[in-house]
Amino acid sequence: MRNKLLVFILALFSLSAAFALASCGGGGPKVTPSKAEYDIGAGGDLEFTVDLNGGKLTRVKDDGAVVDPTEYLFEEKENKLTIFESYLLYAETKEHTFTLVTDKGETEFIVNITNKVKTSFDESDRGYAYGSGKDLEIDADFSTATVSSVTAGGRKLASADYSYDGAAKKFAVKTAFLDTLYGETEITVNLSNNQSYKFKVTSDCLFAANFDDDNIPSFYNEYRNATTTAAGWNGTRALHWKGNGGNLMIFYVENYNYGLQTAFEAGKTYCLSFQFKNNWTGEGNPEGFVGMSLSNTALFNLNYLNNTVDGGVASCDANGVWSVKIYFDAPAAGQFTYMYTGYRDGSDAVLFDLLFDNIVLLEAEDRPPVLDERDGEKTFSKGQESDLWFDGEFGLSKVKSVSAGGKTLSAEDYSVLASSVILKNSYLSKLTEDTQFIVTFENDKTVAFKVKLGKSLSTVFDEDNEREYLYGSGDLSFDVNFRGFSVLSVKNGQELVPESAYVLAENKLTVKQAYLDTLQGKNDFVLTVDNAGLVDGKDEAETHAFFITSNAAVNIGFGESDILSSGIVGAIAPAKNEIADGWDGKAWNLSATGGNFMAMKAAGAAWSYGSYEAPFVDNTLYCLQFDVKLNSQTKLEGEASFVNFILHGTSVLASFHFDENKTFVPEADKGVTFVDRGNGVYTVSFRFTYMLEGLSGEEGCVRIEAQQYNEYSYDILFDKVVVYAVPLATSALYEHGSMRDVSYNVTFEEVKEVKANGVALAAGQYALEDGKLIIRGAFAETIVGSAEIVATKSDDAEETFILLSTLLQDIDFERETDPGFMAADILTSTQNGAVENGIEGKSWQLTATGGNFMTFAPAASQWLSVNMWPATITEFRAGVRYALQFDVKLLGQYAHGTKDAPAAAVNFILHGTDHDGKFYFDVTTGALTVTEDVGVTVTGGENGVYTVKFEFVYTPSGHEGCVRLEADSWQNVDYDILFDNISVNQIV
Repeated sequence: MRNKLLVFILALFSLSAAFALASCGGGGPKVTPSKAEYDIGAGGDLEFTVDLNGGKLTRVKDDGAVVDPTEYLFEEKENKLTIFESYLLYAETKEHTFTLVTDKGETEFIVNITNKVKTSFDESDRGYAYGSGKDLEIDADFSTATVSSVTAGGRKLASADYSYDGAAKKFAVKTAFLDTLYGETEITVNLSNNQSYKFKVTSDCLFAANFDDDNIPSFYNEYRNATTTAAGWNGTRALHWKGNGGNLMIFYVENYNYGLQTAFEAGKTYCLSFQFKNNWTGEGNPEGFVGMSLSNTALFNLNYLNNTVDGGVASCDANGVWSVKIYFDAPAAGQFTYMYTGYRDGSDAVLFDLLFDNIVLLEAEDRPPVLDERDGEKTFSKGQESDLWFDGEFGLSKVKSVSAGGKTLSAEDYSVLASSVILKNSYLSKLTEDTQFIVTFENDKTVAFKVKLGKSLSTVFDEDNEREYLYGSGDLSFDVNFRGFSVLSVKNGQELVPESAYVLAENKLTVKQAYLDTLQGKNDFVLTVDNAGLVDGKDEAETHAFFITSNAAVNIGFGESDILSSGIVGAIAPAKNEIADGWDGKAWNLSATGGNFMAMKAAGAAWSYGSYEAPFVDNTLYCLQFDVKLNSQTKLEGEASFVNFILHGTSVLASFHFDENKTFVPEADKGVTFVDRGNGVYTVSFRFTYMLEGLSGEEGCVRIEAQQYNEYSYDILFDKVVVYAVPLATSALYEHGSMRDVSYNVTFEEVKEVKANGVALAAGQYALEDGKLIIRGAFAETIVGSAEIVATKSDDAEETFILLSTLLQDIDFERETDPGFMAADILTSTQNGAVENGIEGKSWQLTATGGNFMTFAPAASQWLSVNMWPATITEFRAGVRYALQFDVKLLGQYAHGTKDAPAAAVNFILHGTDHDGKFYFDVTTGALTVTEDVGVTVTGGENGVYTVKFEFVYTPSGHEGCVRLEADSWQNVDYDILFDNISVNQIV
């Protein structure tokens, strides 16, 4: 057994030795030379003679790592192995052990890679003046090496962007590329000998971009827009800016969230220039403007659809390419300049499609001030509401004064920007003739421009020019802009409306109630302005038609007209029937004994006696109202103590009389109400439902009947006889805090029970009086939003009414309230809940970074129905003005993720669907500061608590129909804040 094991070991040893001999060349490949030198400075491929010794080449290794087969070539017939320059040039300079591997064995050979070429390069930092037109030349000696690549930051230069002159020993970066640099840029030159050189170039340009290399710098806010590069108008690339609004370029010094931090220097003036072209191919393009602001103060506005420009200098070539220059003074810390395009928030439609190119931001150069040639003369028209901008290139020149006719304008008459003089509308409106203006600069240079007085703009009348008027409801107002002209006349049909009937003030035409209460049915008005020949394209005076439809079916006053011949007296043979002196001007004087009078009927009614035909509508509730005074009543015979007057209303009868003291006495519970006007005059009201067939014997006629025929003779005066349709609206609005009762006109006379949202009201919380269901103000004050009022009548039938409160939300966190629904899209809050000791008792504390919160939206809004983001359901109505009000206290604001002070404050944005408001808490003092005050008022401040009130008009399409507060600090500033006493009110 021992001998067998020894034989096996000897055999195994012999086999191992055979393999070892094969690997040492016994059956493996041979490489000649076995050791070679390679100078990467000289470059070129490296060749070897190879004998595979009957094997097949499988791979080549370099220091044990397999070499990619594309880096070498083996030619079997020529027994030649070539290692390419592309591999050797970038290999490490040292001795490399290569291995040639076949299926029968392998062998090693040595390549010593060296760099014997000596190169030199001046790596000094350099400055470049934008637009100088000079290449940047650098002393360099590359010997036999070549330039393999050049990079600037993360960008790779094209071969046309640089050159090397071996004879002159100069490396150059071309001016075309240098003009794309801004600030400090590190440039790296890589050579073929594996060496690289670095140097820095500082351009006096603060920003530059032409997009030819598809590089889009982070100078814009891409939140809402698709931003790419695309083919431009001149064969190069351009920035493609497409969307429905947003900020295109944002530059700031420090302490701002978006855009590009830029090396502005305080007190210096800068120039932003760029080109753009409208790429829109659709119809409409409802916006069409490009603007620029400095922290929300307008510097520039260009409407490329109508070729108007305010601020800066701009021109458009035959191909529709705009070239723009805008001068502005350096922003301060926390301020920012931004370019923006036509903005229509809340709409998903693409509203613009623009190409931008050759954007350059430079310090302005000193040059003589000049005006834009199009701004040498402008026309100001009467009624024009805008200011006039006169723009140019002022360079570093500062405006000292503006004068006209040798007189210096007051500082209130104009304002100046770095390249604009702006004449205020308030000053221009006072001009009476064409005027030449001289602008004098601090260097005593001057420019001149002229303002010509043009014809007036057309006057404007309210688009809502058809109104319904409810008798006795107050004045009616129409929005107008008569451009300072006077009203020549107002006519109702052919009748001239007296000037005492209306007032024109504060861009409103107000028609007074006293006149409106004389109207009947539809009235066609025509208003004429005294501007004949003063409006462009018009020789005649401008007129405006408007229409007022009164709910009065009958409206008779006796001051001017002889109405008695129309048959209003009815079936009576009066002793006296005339218009006479009354208690207030003329009145109708009737003297008779018994009979029917003041008779009115609709066309087609069966009543065949004398009557006044009125446009009554069948089965409609009306009120007959008149003023009355008894002159005398004289007993003739019989036993009656007075004349009894019966009101025939076709659906109901009622009566009244005058006692011996001439005091008005209605019969109890018969639907007659009255007001004692004094001096024996009474205003009487009587409700009835008009019926063509009427009660038995009424035959569709509304009238008064005097009984005691031949028993009494009466002498009586009437005035202001009105019959108006009683509105039966089932909803009414309560003004929160007014404590005024809310009433609904009804036709029922008895009610068993009244419930609000299913809960029965106590007797003192409602009443049924004079044809009105009244909800007392003390109860209405408890309603938030709306309540359903259900009245159960005497026959157990129910009628439903809606009580709307101007108070839509009232959240004080004292009750069990989950504020989680208030935070719309805040996912990173560390505190979101009510705390015991807040601003006033319990308060809502929110600790987060960025996001939308305190959100209110109707259930049908896009915010809720489409986006499915949370909100407090609040049934806003389109076109109605509301106020969001809340108490707020800042507990702290920190750099994100720390307790350190932030670089900038949180900017809070109030989104109101039609406009925004903005405020922030100062980082140092904590004081609340409003930055956009449209609709925003702030009070308080004691103990850090402020009350913020934000007014807006609700628009369903704005901000997806959601009213909210946004903290614009996502991943930048953390805030810790308290809220209390949050309310949403309709403004009445």
